[in-house]
Amino acid sequence: MPKLLKQLNSVAGLTEQEKFVLSLVDGKTSVQEIARLSGFGLTSVNKILEKLSGYKVVAFGDHATSEQTRQHAGQTDDTTGQTGQSIQDLFALYENADPYAILGISETAGAEQIKEAYFEKTKMFHPDSFYARSVPVQDKHLLEAIYKKVQEAYEAVKNTQPRQSAPRPPVKAPGQPAAPVRETAAHPPAAPAKEPVQRGVTDQIKDRVKKAASYYKLGMEAFMHSDYANAYLNLKLATSYNPYDQEYIHKMQEAEQHMQGDRYDDLLKKADISIELEKPEDAIGYLKIALGIAKDKRLVCYKLASVLYDFNQSMKEAKNYCQQAIELNPQNPDYHLLLAKIYQKAGFPKNALFEYEQAMNLGMKTDDIKAEIKQLKGAIKNNG
Repeated sequence: MPKLLKQLNSVAGLTEQEKFVLSLVDGKTSVQEIARLSGFGLTSVNKILEKLSGYKVVAFGDHATSEQTRQHAGQTDDTTGQTGQSIQDLFALYENADPYAILGISETAGAEQIKEAYFEKTKMFHPDSFYARSVPVQDKHLLEAIYKKVQEAYEAVKNTQPRQSAPRPPVKAPGQPAAPVRETAAHPPAAPAKEPVQRGVTDQIKDRVKKAASYYKLGMEAFMHSDYANAYLNLKLATSYNPYDQEYIHKMQEAEQHMQGDRYDDLLKKADISIELEKPEDAIGYLKIALGIAKDKRLVCYKLASVLYDFNQSMKEAKNYCQQAIELNPQNPDYHLLLAKIYQKAGFPKNALFEYEQAMNLGMKTDDIKAEIKQLKGAIKNNG
């Protein structure tokens, strides 16, 4: 996993292509993923990262010196969930992309570059590749569709450049001065012309900026209709194409927050329905997922402890969740009352007595609690 050693704005003398690759280095994104997001191809990205590593701009972790080593070992940096999202994003990117964008090359690419890009893509997306092993079963068809698109893209571009045969030397007429030697592969010009390559990179970046703006527009339209899942996906694609635009990043994060809020509410509703249907395992599952995305975890911890207690599940787990709720809000008497009941059911009368008294001190002075305190004190006294 390449890690950034210097901020982008502190590095001078880089090409636009190198700056773009550098902007994707965050210590979390793999070289394979950077190649996908940049569209420059794995070989080109590896060369750029090696150069940046020599400049001490980026560094690789101790156990990940190169992406090729991880590929050879059959490893991947993504979890199954992350790879599932990645393959869905890739399919969205490739679905309507032009052949050059699919292969990650510019329109000025030569035959060798085209072939090299094709082999890289087919190696990655082949249904039997290392990448395929981490793709969820339900997304396998997307991987097959991408692999087919790579093949179609290669067929579309491989013959676009006419093959040039070596020109025959001109026949010199008697008395005619020698014709100037043409610049061929055998007679290259004194200084290689870099302008076409630079122009190709510039055009590619302009194309990415244009695509980013298109995805941003789609994302904002979905955002205005409160379709936050589609808004997030399109805005994420926009930031993938143009990671420099802070507005894209801000809106993507905003859409993600809304999307998680909708999901959070949906999970709580499903948990309540499961409780009503007396399916505690389902309710606990929904609540644990909700806990992972909740901004305020107090309510979810309390609900988890309540379900575990009411349905006679693990009292140890119920205690842990209730204690978490108390740590987040020690002044809530309901939390202490529930913890007292959990201790009482688990056979810890002294702990239960303490929590009942805490609930009393916080204002919950009911006859039932007074009766429980009296009973517990008597039981503790009798048992010595």
